[in-house]
Amino acid sequence: MYLRRPGNQTQFSAPLTLQAAERQPLRDVQQWIIEHPGAKLSVEALAERANLSPRQFARVFTAETGMPPGRYVDRVRLEAARRLLEDTAAGINRIARDCGYGTPERYS
Repeated sequence: MYLRRPGNQTQFSAPLTLQAAERQPLRDVQQWIIEHPGAKLSVEALAERANLSPRQFARVFTAETGMPPGRYVDRVRLEAARRLLEDTAAGINRIARDCGYGTPERYS
């Protein structure tokens, strides 16, 4: 489920603007990334999840989504962090950690 902002807030959501892959294993990986932005999301880890070699995964993912896996992960993590900053009272340290940045400096 993709998020919609209430009222007159800008309707921006990275998952809404990102292209869904045609192949089911890649769509499953996309959903995993969205649901687990703080997980280990390296090309190797995602390729294993899709049952592909890292090189094949990166090539197919880019062809089907229009962007490399790393850029996709960055956009999803940024959106997750933005959402947490706006909608929760969690501190920047926790948000950075929960969204896979590790430290606030890396998030900045």
